[in-house]
Amino acid sequence: AYEIPRVTGVQTCALRSQPPRTMDALKLLNEMKNRGVQPNVISYNIVIGAFASPIEADPETCEELVCQMENEGLEPNCHSFNSLVRAYLNSKPVRAEEAEGVLWRMEDRGCKWDSVTWTTVISAYAKARPAQPEQAERLLVCMAERRVPVDTISYSGVIAAYINCVPPEIQKAENILDIMTSRKVKANSFAFSSIIMAYLNSKPCLLEDAERVLTRMQMHGLYPDRVMQKALDKAHGEQRGEEGRHPSALWSGDPPPRDRNSRHQYTHHLNEYQPRQRPRVQQMTSL
Repeated sequence: AYEIPRVTGVQTCALRSQPPRTMDALKLLNEMKNRGVQPNVISYNIVIGAFASPIEADPETCEELVCQMENEGLEPNCHSFNSLVRAYLNSKPVRAEEAEGVLWRMEDRGCKWDSVTWTTVISAYAKARPAQPEQAERLLVCMAERRVPVDTISYSGVIAAYINCVPPEIQKAENILDIMTSRKVKANSFAFSSIIMAYLNSKPCLLEDAERVLTRMQMHGLYPDRVMQKALDKAHGEQRGEEGRHPSALWSGDPPPRDRNSRHQYTHHLNEYQPRQRPRVQQMTSL
């Protein structure tokens, strides 16, 4: 007798196109059941993940799928709940409190979480309108208390939350960067650049503060991208009373002058021309 594969068919429908064809994945899941092929946790996780995508986020459908799993005797795992949290993050508007609620549901039922669970909730508070940085920072403390590794993404999410405030709370964001580096957590380009750009975009422009953080950024082997370089050039021009004049005007057909003596600098800027790679699909065994 013909049988639909338990995983491959759902994986194909969920990941074949961009954005995911969520209804097709759901129909295939139901077809599996109608043909007597019992979906497993992996099957459900793929469909839940499709409904958590940024373009088609549907937290209610994700919740319903989790309930179906439980009714069929399947135990939702960390990946199931991570997708559910991501659906609340990607919903419009962002539903940060409900995303955090999933976190505590996991704790109540003894489902082991990971750093991704926490950082997704932190991101939800950073992207909420208005941003809620105090809630995001509170979760950092909760992570440490529960011995969940607090990594670069966790700290960067809190920095983003302070920067997304209106007006941006730049000094508090830089305080998080200080804590991050003091605890030997490697700061990424976003952590520095978001603070630098906030200083540059302040009214009035805080160029000295921006350059101070830029110096720290370069000491970590990180360098400004084209957007930041243009903002720095503009700030210097305005300070000299030469608003609108960009150094690139002196270099016909060439980028603005940079340090030409560093292979790292050349490699960094050459990478800007490299085509973006599509994200690799997770191995099915990890779902």
